[in-house]
Amino acid sequence: MDKKQKKILEMNKDAWEKVAETFAGGLYLPAWGVFQELRDVNLLGDIKGKTFLEIGYGSGHSAQYLLNNGAKKVYGIDISEEQRKLATKLNSEYIKEGKVTFNVSPMEDRITLPEKVDIVFSVYAIGWTTSPEITFKNIKSYLKPGGRFIWSWEHPFYSRVETENNKLVMDKSYVKECAKLVFKWSGSDGAYIQHRKISTWINELVKAGFEIENMYEPSPEVFAEEHMDKKRYYSKFRASYIPSSIVFDCRLK
Repeated sequence: MDKKQKKILEMNKDAWEKVAETFAGGLYLPAWGVFQELRDVNLLGDIKGKTFLEIGYGSGHSAQYLLNNGAKKVYGIDISEEQRKLATKLNSEYIKEGKVTFNVSPMEDRITLPEKVDIVFSVYAIGWTTSPEITFKNIKSYLKPGGRFIWSWEHPFYSRVETENNKLVMDKSYVKECAKLVFKWSGSDGAYIQHRKISTWINELVKAGFEIENMYEPSPEVFAEEHMDKKRYYSKFRASYIPSSIVFDCRLK
């Protein structure tokens, strides 16, 4: 990992430490996106008795969902210590039972797990990676042979447009990658996300040894009152024209 990547990780970690409470209870299973996309599709299949690893566990709600539905064991990786505290509080009883373990680490750093897992999953976290190549290689090492990797992220085209005078206007390049998006969250110096094309994600998955069994660009399913405002980033207007989420269902060869 080069100095630039390390700097980005440090800034992102600092940002998430400051906003963890703000985003608590945001995106989590069984939904895979902001508008509750694919919540009734059951991409994970039979949960009972299986072992899981979540990349970016946030406030721990997805882990709680899995354990409430019979998962044998859930592991988690998240860059934020504040997220770990929230997830630990929510899942305190399951932690006492030894059913869940939350690790604090960038996804780019490989951690040691006591066992291989059946499924690695992530809800809107993989896109934060500074290196898909390294992250996917790590994920491959956590999985059992034939294990599944299911993850969602904001659709790469969604951020390329803005709403102007009741029209969608493309104001950023889709083809130009690594254009950093800076979020000036309160109390932090900002957080960086690198824009990547769909083809880049696909190629990196294949290179890492995954077979893509399905790719979804789901239609929105649930709109809250705030989504009716056309000026909002996550609005019903924008999401009705452009998928807000993209979901990859992959299997290790």
